[in-house]
Amino acid sequence: MVRVIREVAKFSLAGLLVVGSCIGLAFWVWEPPLPEDSGYSVEWQQIVSDNPTQLYFEVRFQTSEAFTQVWVEALSKPTLELWFEPLVTNTIQPFVPFVIRGSVSLELAAPGDSIEFALHRMKGETSRTINLNHPANFNGTVLMVR
Repeated sequence: MVRVIREVAKFSLAGLLVVGSCIGLAFWVWEPPLPEDSGYSVEWQQIVSDNPTQLYFEVRFQTSEAFTQVWVEALSKPTLELWFEPLVTNTIQPFVPFVIRGSVSLELAAPGDSIEFALHRMKGETSRTINLNHPANFNGTVLMVR
């Protein structure tokens, strides 16, 4: 009787390990969906530089959908001499961060000014535009995330 209980316990433990490993591997391979209802997330980061007249920044854009023919358009008004590095790729892949780097002239920026730009992209034959004008603004010479 004790032998049967030991065999059942071994079999149950082995089964739990296999099932748990499969579930853990599935979560590791397939990242969880993005928390926003909008289907995308945006993360701003200020980059430290030796140039005191420019503010360099990086925006990480992540979405759950694939897009091609991606380009960035500066929208800041008044014009803050907003500049973007050429994109490394024109394709956004699902759940992979898409990085946009740029800089803005601090000589023209005033507290309360915001960095505004549009991300244009295609999904099939449909064109979509996201205006990324809400997450960041200036407070002196520092980029503040709202």
